[in-house]
Amino acid sequence: MVDYEDFLERYAFAQKFYTEYSLLYTEAFRRQVDYRVDIMLSEEQFALNEQAEPYVLYEFEALVADPDFHNATEELLFMHSGTILWRKRISDRIDAIQERLEAASD
Repeated sequence: MVDYEDFLERYAFAQKFYTEYSLLYTEAFRRQVDYRVDIMLSEEQFALNEQAEPYVLYEFEALVADPDFHNATEELLFMHSGTILWRKRISDRIDAIQERLEAASD
């Protein structure tokens, strides 16, 4: 359990790094993407139909032509992959702890 807690503390540090590092790349998204945060999200909003009002507006051609956007996308994908890997390791450790607890109770 001490090892698991230590791992969670390291994850918290990594998560803070990933979050701060990711924020460096959000400007490339903001230039071409309008996030309409004032829109009221509802079940209808999440349904895939032509009547739903879009809550993200973007200029696709501008995104494709923007090298900063390409770089930001790659960096954010790297950050996302790192976060997913940490979460998988946490899940694996939880499974191992549960197995040991079950074995100890038998």
